[in-house]
Amino acid sequence: DAYVMSLDFPEYLPEQTRNSISLNILSQEELFCNDSKTDFELVDELSKISRTPVPKAIEEIRTAPVLHDTVCEKDQMLAEVKKILGI
Repeated sequence: DAYVMSLDFPEYLPEQTRNSISLNILSQEELFCNDSKTDFELVDELSKISRTPVPKAIEEIRTAPVLHDTVCEKDQMLAEVKKILGI
């Protein structure tokens, strides 16, 4: 089995635990703040690191058509959703 853990201080894991698992320690910046990678590339990387498949719903949106491309400020989101839904 493979698990993904987020630890602030992985060095605090007991030595026996550290030695019995394969630790691939990446900072949050390395995982999530890499502007040179697309969201899907990051998902693929996380899948590889965790040795778990990408969820089916994520795989499906790779090729799904874009239905809405509206950009708005946070305080305008409710109005935009209502406009899209016609309510």
